[in-house]
Amino acid sequence: MQAIEFETIAHGHTIRIPDTVPDGVRLRVRLLMDEQPAITAEGDLKVQAGRGLQPRS
Repeated sequence: MQAIEFETIAHGHTIRIPDTVPDGVRLRVRLLMDEQPAITAEGDLKVQAGRGLQPRS
């Protein structure tokens, strides 16, 4: 397994993968965020309201 590290900003819940990653290759993704998302009582992630994102229903 090879590893690369890059920083990006998600737009519309989409992250662009670098062009050096070929199509069809299996990826393992680890997401590190600067801000801690809230956890609901059900254990689901919920984004913080008022930070440009809407809470999950």
